[in-house]
Amino acid sequence: RTLFTFLPGKVDGLSVKWRNGDGFLVERSESGNAWRAIDHPEMEIETSKIENVVEQIRWLRAQKFLENEVEHLAAHGLADPQVTVKLQLDDGNSVEMKLGNASEDGKESTAVSSELPAVVMISADILKDLPKNANALEDRSLIHLKGKDVNALRWHLNGRQGGFVKLGDNSWGAAAKGEQPKELKDSWQISSLIYDLSAAEYLTKLDPGPALPSKTYAGLDFYHDDKRLASLSWKQETKSSKPGIVWVRHGEKAAQAVEVEAELIGRVEEDLNKLATAE
Repeated sequence: RTLFTFLPGKVDGLSVKWRNGDGFLVERSESGNAWRAIDHPEMEIETSKIENVVEQIRWLRAQKFLENEVEHLAAHGLADPQVTVKLQLDDGNSVEMKLGNASEDGKESTAVSSELPAVVMISADILKDLPKNANALEDRSLIHLKGKDVNALRWHLNGRQGGFVKLGDNSWGAAAKGEQPKELKDSWQISSLIYDLSAAEYLTKLDPGPALPSKTYAGLDFYHDDKRLASLSWKQETKSSKPGIVWVRHGEKAAQAVEVEAELIGRVEEDLNKLATAE
């Protein structure tokens, strides 16, 4: 019942063409560690997003068979499919899938695969998960940060400030000046904050954007020893549901203004208030 037999790691290219004209083509870089959008070579593609799509396609299964051969395609909406997906493999071969009519309840879709000689019904969830264009694959990571690399952080919030240092694999201490750091009771809160921000995405990059203000309401600086890895700061307290502006710095690079969900900023402010109390 599987539509394909390829190994995900052998995919070197992915093409998605929607009936309405949307679509994209991405190819694996020569190094094999990154992807590029052919029509948007300047765009940074998030590898995990490509991998997720490829994995979903690889494990698609036929839920029922409509035709035991590849025939009567027009009757199943496959002569002019909703979407055509093509995967280029590293051995020079390629595989293809077309998705056509949806079932009355919208839970299934007709499909035909180059590796399964039949017209079948599959879960229509794939229609929601397939990206519409290359923008959906863009790497919008708020900060490029790995939790294991961070061993110190400094913060400020509404006039208050402080810092924490890593004491062990799962422990952090308040970094008071001139004193030995005291281990926090709830060190997991810092690890959770770092994980939350490293997994967060921005909505829009503001380019050109407003300059970083000389005074900000809140901010975080992440360090490895004395080397600053990344910084986040914002100008005012979050009081509405509208997206807010955050300035991001990686290392010593210039700050970049981006828009993020207000809920994310509010969550970080709440975490900082808790940490300030613990400190």
